Amino acid sequence: MRTRFWSARSARACLAVLLVLVTILALQPGATRAEQTQIPPSEYAALQAIYDATGGPDWIKQWAFPTDTPCSLWGVHCRDGHVTVVNLAENGLTGQIPLALLDLPELDLLDLAENELSGGIPSELGGLTKLTQIDLSYNQLTGVIPPELGNLSELGSLHLSRNTLTGQIPPELGQTKLRVFHASFNRLTGPIPSELGDLLTLVTVDLRNNQLTGEIPAELGNLKGVRTLDLVDNDLSGPIPATLGDMTSLQILTLAGNQLTGSIPPALGNLANLTGLNLWNNGLTGSIPPELANLQNLQYMVLGENRLTGTLPAELANLGNLTALQLGNNRFFGSIPLAWTTMDQLERLDLWDNMLSGPIPPEIGAMSSLSVLRLCYNRFSGPIPPEIGNLSNLQRLGLSHNALVGPVPQTTTQLTQLGQGFWLFYPNHFHSNHLWTDDPDVRAFLDARQAEWTDDQDVATLWVEPDQSGELAWSGTLGDGATVQVPTGAVTEALTLAYLPLGSRPGMAGDAHDAGMRFDLGAYRNSQRLDNTAITQTLTITLTYRDAGVRWLDVDTLALYLRQGDGWVDAATTCDPNATYERDPAANTVSVTVCALGKFALAGELTAGMTLHRTHLPLVLAKEWIRR
Repeated sequence: MRTRFWSARSARACLAVLLVLVTILALQPGATRAEQTQIPPSEYAALQAIYDATGGPDWIKQWAFPTDTPCSLWGVHCRDGHVTVVNLAENGLTGQIPLALLDLPELDLLDLAENELSGGIPSELGGLTKLTQIDLSYNQLTGVIPPELGNLSELGSLHLSRNTLTGQIPPELGQTKLRVFHASFNRLTGPIPSELGDLLTLVTVDLRNNQLTGEIPAELGNLKGVRTLDLVDNDLSGPIPATLGDMTSLQILTLAGNQLTGSIPPALGNLANLTGLNLWNNGLTGSIPPELANLQNLQYMVLGENRLTGTLPAELANLGNLTALQLGNNRFFGSIPLAWTTMDQLERLDLWDNMLSGPIPPEIGAMSSLSVLRLCYNRFSGPIPPEIGNLSNLQRLGLSHNALVGPVPQTTTQLTQLGQGFWLFYPNHFHSNHLWTDDPDVRAFLDARQAEWTDDQDVATLWVEPDQSGELAWSGTLGDGATVQVPTGAVTEALTLAYLPLGSRPGMAGDAHDAGMRFDLGAYRNSQRLDNTAITQTLTITLTYRDAGVRWLDVDTLALYLRQGDGWVDAATTCDPNATYERDPAANTVSVTVCALGKFALAGELTAGMTLHRTHLPLVLAKEWIRR
C-alpha cells in the first residue's frame, strides 16, 4: 500500500522540483509567457525577432525577454494595444533591416539611425501603410531607395542621409505627404524628379553630396512652404530656374559645387525670408542682380568660384543683416563701393582673385565687425590706409598679389587679433606687393604673422646714416635693374631711401618715348614720406635697361626724366650745373646724377626714320603695362 500512495512530504518535494523546471524553461531565450497581454502575440514575436536579427545581446540598451510589458522596452511605444514606435537610434544594431518589422502593422515611427545596419532598404516597408516617419540615416545601407515607399501615403519624414545608396530618387515619393526629405551623402544618380514639385507639404529638401545630374526642375518653384533647399556638391547643370524665386518661404538656398550656368535670376530677390544664399563653385556668368539687395533678412551670400563679372553693386550695402559676403575667384572689376564701408555688421568680406583696382578706401576702417578681410590677387594700388588699424576684431587679412605701395602703416600693430580664431584656411598674406617698413615694431609684428611677408615685394630700401655712404640696388625679374649711389653726408639724419618700380606707360612728352623703366625714388622717416630737402647732396642713378624696351629707340639719346606736375623734365637739369650722362650701349646702362626725388622714367628718341604709334609698342611692354 505504501507504493500506491505518496506521503504529503513527497508531494511537496515533487511540486518544488516542477516549479524549478518551469522557471528554468521560462528563462530560456525566446521563451514566451502567457501572461503578456499588452500587444498581440505576433507583434511580441516580431520584437523578439528584431532583437535576435540585429545583434540584440550586443546592443547598448538591451531588451529582456520574456517580459509581461513589451511596451516598456527601451525605444518601444504602444497605443491601443499595438506597437506604434520603434526607436532604436544609436544603439549598436548590426545586420540587415529585419523583415519582422512587417508584423508591426500599426507602426507609425521607425528610427534606426546611427547604427551599423547594412544591406538594402526592404521594399516590403512600403506595406507598412501607417508609417509617418522613417529615419535610417547614418548606417551602411546600400542599394536603391525602393519605389514602394511611395505607397506610404501618410509618410511625412524620410531620413536616408549618410549611407551608400545608389540609383535614382523614385518619382513615386511625390505621392506621399513628405515634409522632410533628407538623402544627403549618398551616391544617388540621375535627375531630381519633377514630381517632387507635387509635394506641397515639403519644408526641407537636403540632397547634398550625391551624383545627381540634369537640370533643377522648374517645378520646385511650386513648393511654397520649403524653408531649406540644399543641392550642394552634385553634378547638376543648366540654369538656375527663375521659378525658385516663387519659393516664398525659402530661408536657405544652397546650390554650391555643381555645374550650373547662366546668370543669377533677379527673381531670387523675391525671397524675402532668405537668410542664406550659397551659389559657390559653379559656372555662373553675368553680374550680381541689384535685386538681391531686397533680401533684407540675408545673413550670408556666397557667390565665389564662378565667372561673374561687372562692378560690385553698391546696393548690397542695404543688406543690414549680412555678416558674410564671399565673392572671391570671379571676374569683378572696378573699385570697392564706398557704400559698403557703412556695413559695420559685416564680419567677413572676401573679394580675392578678381580684377578689382583702385585704392583700398580709408573708410574701410569703419567696418568694425570685420574678422576676415581678403583682397588678395587683385589690382589694388596705393598705400595701405592707416585706418585699417581700427579693425580691432580682424583675425585674417589677405593683401598679397596686388600693387599696394609704400611703408606699412604703424597702425597695423593695433590688429592684435591677427592670427587668432579658427580661420585656418585663410592665412594672413601681405607678400607680392611693393610694401616695406623701416619701423622695427611693424616689422616684428608682421614677421610674427607671416614670416615671408617681404617675399616678392618688388621694392628696394636702404637705411641711410649721415656719416655713411651706401648703395641702393634693385633687380627686376626681366633682367632690368637699378642702383642709386648715396655719398657720405647726403642726409642730415637717418632715413630710409626706397626704390619702387612703376612699370612702363606708353608715350612721353615731346620727342621722348618710354623705354620701359619707370620708378619712384623717395625718402622716408618713421614710415612718413619726406620732401626733397631730406637729400642734401647729389645721388647717382645707374639703370640697366632691357633690349625690348629700347627696340625702336636711339640708345645714345636715352635720358632720365622727372615727373613735375603734369609734365616731365630732364632729371639732369635738377642739379646746378646740369649733370652729364654716361651711356654704355654695349652694357645696356645709362647713368646720371640727380638732385631731386620723385617719379622717374627712362626715355629716348626714335631711331632715324622710325615713326612709332602707340599701338605699335613692343608686345612685352604692352603686357607689362596691363599687368602693372
